[in-house]
Amino acid sequence: MSVTVVAARLAPYRRWLPSLGGRPRAGWLLSLEDSRGRVGRGDAACWPGFGSGAARTERALRDLVRDGSLLGRTIDSIDDVAALGLPRREFPEASHAVELAALDLLGRAHGRPVAALLEPHPAEAVPVHALVDGPEDAARAAARGLRHLKLKVGRAPLAEDAARLAAVRAAAPACALRLDANGAWATPSAALRALDALGRDGVEWVEQPLPAGKLAETRRLRRRAGVSLALDEDAATAPLAALADAADVVVLKPMFLGGLLAALRRARDAAHLGLDVCVTHALESAVGRAGALHLAASLSAPRACGLLSPYPEEPDGPRLRDGLLAVPPSPGLGVDASAPTPGLPSGHGRCA
Repeated sequence: MSVTVVAARLAPYRRWLPSLGGRPRAGWLLSLEDSRGRVGRGDAACWPGFGSGAARTERALRDLVRDGSLLGRTIDSIDDVAALGLPRREFPEASHAVELAALDLLGRAHGRPVAALLEPHPAEAVPVHALVDGPEDAARAAARGLRHLKLKVGRAPLAEDAARLAAVRAAAPACALRLDANGAWATPSAALRALDALGRDGVEWVEQPLPAGKLAETRRLRRRAGVSLALDEDAATAPLAALADAADVVVLKPMFLGGLLAALRRARDAAHLGLDVCVTHALESAVGRAGALHLAASLSAPRACGLLSPYPEEPDGPRLRDGLLAVPPSPGLGVDASAPTPGLPSGHGRCA
């Protein structure tokens, strides 16, 4: 069934996150409407230190909507989706928005979830981890059926991190633990000391132990570490062959890879090199997070993914059961295109 785009609209939104020091984080919802009134939505959400930045992303999207280059485009298949939009490397967030909106629209037209467009037999639910800050969070997550927990480390003294890790392990002894340093250990020697202290039994992996770009140092660290290593900040830009020597796991965020299709190719290529794949969102709106969930469902064997909502006003609710997050079975992304996105400021959720 052909889908012809007759309208393209852009709506800004803002999200406030404690990790940004109270500063707003910019995002834009792009809507594409076809000749039958169906609407597909995509999300472009920027994060400091990643991608092309808020100003360039907004300019690229506004220019794309203003010049009308998306209007009259016919989308029949995944190949047509791939031909839309902007250069992924130059404008990853804007490209993600265009591609996701087109996939959502194509799925709605064909009566199929986006995951089924990417893979004929996707998973119905995806294992997920919960980000926790301490033992209370860990106990609550375990009580909800979560089997994997992620804990941020590296910002406090090592002794404090070790004590907090021990408390989390005691509060949720049946859960696998993942640690994320976000590149906080500046030198290989500091990272090795931390890994020796924290990477004991029960730690599944330690993510980004060194700052992004230090792949040679990470490669040497991996040979000496007694725990598996994952790479996040490096995973969007470094060659996969280099990552395969430096890590056991790659963390893929579709937002910063330019869309689901590029992320899917990178995930499959990573698997061929023996790397495990963990899909996460970039703390964007429900639209963007739904895209990451559909991507994870299209992979053959993803590790537990970081796909839970980070916003209390947008609970995952009954879709989460026994550590699995159900993929919406409805056509497209499964996010209602006619209603405001939950948690967005009034007037900014509707692409109309």
